[in-house]
Amino acid sequence: MKGNTKYIITFCIVLAIGVFLGFHTLSTPKVYTGSDESRFSAINAAKHLEVITREPHSIIDVEAHEKVYQYLYDELEKMGLNPVTSEYDVGRKSNTFPGYRIKNIHGRIEGKSDDAILLVAHYDSAYGWDYKNKSPQKGVSYGAGDDGYGVVTILETIRAIKARNIPLENDIQILFTDSEEADLDGAVNELEKNAEAFKNVKFVVNIEARGIKGPVIMFETGDKNSALIKYFIKNAKNPFAFSFATDIYRNMPNGSDFSVFLKHKFNGLNFAVVDSLDYYHTDQDSYENIDLNSMQHYGEQIFNIARSFAFTPKDKLLDFESTTNEIFFNISPSMVVRYSENTASVLLVVVVISFIALTILAYKKEKLKIGKIILNTITTSFAIIFLAILATLIPYILSKINGLKFNLIYLPHIPHANLIYLAVMVGAIFVFGFASNRFKGKDNSGVEFMLAGIALNLIMAIIASIYLEGAVYVFVLPVAFSILFCFVQLLAKHDILKFIAMMPSVFMIFVLYIPILYLLNCGLTIGSVGIGVLLNLFGWSLIFPAFIMGMKSSNMDKQILSKETM
Repeated sequence: MKGNTKYIITFCIVLAIGVFLGFHTLSTPKVYTGSDESRFSAINAAKHLEVITREPHSIIDVEAHEKVYQYLYDELEKMGLNPVTSEYDVGRKSNTFPGYRIKNIHGRIEGKSDDAILLVAHYDSAYGWDYKNKSPQKGVSYGAGDDGYGVVTILETIRAIKARNIPLENDIQILFTDSEEADLDGAVNELEKNAEAFKNVKFVVNIEARGIKGPVIMFETGDKNSALIKYFIKNAKNPFAFSFATDIYRNMPNGSDFSVFLKHKFNGLNFAVVDSLDYYHTDQDSYENIDLNSMQHYGEQIFNIARSFAFTPKDKLLDFESTTNEIFFNISPSMVVRYSENTASVLLVVVVISFIALTILAYKKEKLKIGKIILNTITTSFAIIFLAILATLIPYILSKINGLKFNLIYLPHIPHANLIYLAVMVGAIFVFGFASNRFKGKDNSGVEFMLAGIALNLIMAIIASIYLEGAVYVFVLPVAFSILFCFVQLLAKHDILKFIAMMPSVFMIFVLYIPILYLLNCGLTIGSVGIGVLLNLFGWSLIFPAFIMGMKSSNMDKQILSKETM
């Protein structure tokens, strides 16, 4: 077998491992089936869910809605939380939208101190809407995910904590809000008219759902979140969180009860599953479609946060106030990397300086043409933008075929959307790779091509540092490993060392990008496939040059996979 063939095979193996690591990050925990009553069990939580999802129970479905309210009130009373109902009247919203009565449920487990964590979920399901008459209709959603998952996560969390039979050090407060689906009316009225009840709350944990399966992401925090993120990562089991999602969500029109708490200067954490958005607010959001692994993932994170807060003496609790934000992201199902925004700024400066040093070194060794690097950067950026636009045309056409209004960030109910999304991604990679090979010109070593890819990603990192700081890591870290790879290529004498140096760069790109592309597809639907292609190809603008550089410098006959001379 020729050296180049062996190199290609080995490179493909590295890519496959990178893909595996990326998708492995999306794994959900196994359902707990043991006998320890003080552990969170999705099986126990599902027993409550089976009851509250028997009928759609929106504010318009009055009888079913009242049944769910009463069930939750009774369950809290059985557990000794002495629930209190806060009732508020909402006037007519329009001539076709009648007034209604809100019934929020507030419960508390008292601790030795008054400091409290507040667990929040809404118990109303989505109502229907008559677009012709602009009036609410009875709902079709059974509210299993939205927001049955949140409600039963809290019930099971309380049960498991009380099963320890140990006095709490600090309070746990819970709030089941009503009418979240109607302009967040439950939370709005609660905080405007009963704010005194939450004066000792140190932080809020809101539990939501925008799908019904998949990993549970902590997708939103307030500003200045460093202390909370540190606490979350330290105490949650299998934490799953990305700072890019937090920054993106802040700039989107969506809202939840958590938005109301943020408005009233509370800080906290907001959780949701986002997979299977087609089920959202439909009759498919039902008990038959629940995912026990997702429910267990809610518990693994939220139960452990609440338990830690409840049983930590007040004088040993962290100060949840901070002056900075954190950058954070998963690199495995249970490992979250975090560092401060100040560290992110320093890292960006260091990477820029390293890029300048690399360019100087490469210029002296390879006699590069700076103009060619600039030209490659421009050509690569135009190729990426063109393919992103082309990719966006696909869901646009599909929306017309299916009689739907095209929306870049919300286009559900496209048949085989996930398969199409994947096909578009893979197709864009092949087209980009072909174009890159054709337009690299006489740069057979790939150095100019690689420097162009690094420059392009650095430009994106600088832009992100200004407008979307939580996403800077997506560009900076692959660039940092790519620069290291280039230094090894230019300075190392042993081919095997050069090849090994490429692996972290490739692995990092897949570990970072696959979860992001998954979340973009789940949260923004196939309408955003162009955005996904844009982001994905930034990573491949580093992978393809690395492949070309490795092809030139590696002697696979003697040093990788086998030694044919032996």
